[in-house]
Amino acid sequence: MTARFAATATILVAAGVASAAVYDYAADFSLTGGNPNGAWSYGAKHKDADGKPTGEFQPFDTAVDEGWILHWYMTDNAGGTFGGETWKNMTGGWQFNVAPGHCSLNGDAYSTSTARWTAPNSGMIDLSVSFGLSASARMIMHNGDILQELPAGGPNAFEALGMWVAAGDTIDVTCYGAGAYGNTMTDIVIIPAPASMVLASAVLGAASGRRRRT
Repeated sequence: MTARFAATATILVAAGVASAAVYDYAADFSLTGGNPNGAWSYGAKHKDADGKPTGEFQPFDTAVDEGWILHWYMTDNAGGTFGGETWKNMTGGWQFNVAPGHCSLNGDAYSTSTARWTAPNSGMIDLSVSFGLSASARMIMHNGDILQELPAGGPNAFEALGMWVAAGDTIDVTCYGAGAYGNTMTDIVIIPAPASMVLASAVLGAASGRRRRT
């Protein structure tokens, strides 16, 4: 490895030690700032012919601080045939199987409640999703492609480490299909790899190739 490559790699690796941004659905959940809200959007997805929520995403149109919960939901619910809700438990106790400080995606009746994360930058991410007990089915999608379907009941979880996303890509986490008891405690954590770590890997790879050729 030349001195120039070594110096560059050292700088990039050192910079990569700094903490990456962490996107945590519950920690980031907010009624202020509109919808989308930062990288997060709150909404519902239209169903396909098989009754699965693979269709167009429609943002929730109403946000209310109800004291015990922070509440996003759909007022325009097409006559009770489309919509959903997501909320954060602000109490000190469990509410509808949702722990204090955690969020629900309610998948009961016609609801297809969806948390959408939109990638602000290109790069690798670690995606972790966990669900609590409920009668809702669960689905995780990337740009409209199904990554995982999980059955109702739970608890269950999904993880994708080192997943590549381009800026503007979407990750959708949806709960749907329950006749009742659809409130589902849903934890979503997305950790992007620091850009400097990705660059460091590229630089070290290039340096290794250069050494083999000399």
